Amino acid sequence: MKARLLSVLLAALIAGVAVYTPVAEGQREPDQIDFAILHGQAAAALQLLQSAREQRLLPQQAAASESGA
Repeated sequence: MKARLLSVLLAALIAGVAVYTPVAEGQREPDQIDFAILHGQAAAALQLLQSAREQRLLPQQAAASESGA
């Protein structure tokens, strides 16, 4: 009877250790998002897209104006 109780307590102790997660103090804090940098990157990407679109449309507009003249 004592052996069975001891094995149940030991199993509970092992399960507790397996499931235990350390306190938040010991864990690394997640990196903060820098929205100013993200905004700058988005603005630069938008500017690149717009300039690429303009460069792609220039030959089409030139061809259209030549055929229309």
